[in-house]
Amino acid sequence: GLLALPFLLDTLGNLLGFYDRYDATDDVLHFVNWVFLVMAYYAFRYRNVSDHRDAVFLGYGFGAVAIIAWEAFEWLISDAGPFAGDVPDALSLTYGDTVGDLVISSTGGLLGSLIGRFWVSRQVGPARDSGL
Repeated sequence: GLLALPFLLDTLGNLLGFYDRYDATDDVLHFVNWVFLVMAYYAFRYRNVSDHRDAVFLGYGFGAVAIIAWEAFEWLISDAGPFAGDVPDALSLTYGDTVGDLVISSTGGLLGSLIGRFWVSRQVGPARDSGL
């Protein structure tokens, strides 16, 4: 469910017209979706692991790599893809928007990593050492 939730929220945001009505929708969903995405990473990666020493940084790194890949994919579709130039500024991508998305999503990924570490460590049991 955690893996599907970001796509569901994005679809609902489009379906209900939130992206058109509220300028902050993209930023809010980038943050919230990366919290859920990184928590999904935890649910898969750490469900049977009791040593969580590097878990926060691995989850945060996963979230950072995921948003870089996402933004690269958006760029390929809008600027370098087969439809480049057909629809001017179809995704409304700017340098500022891309950098903002990277920062906001990475921050959401960090929060998701912290929540995921706490949640998974409670489910599996305490880590062998108290470090992150």
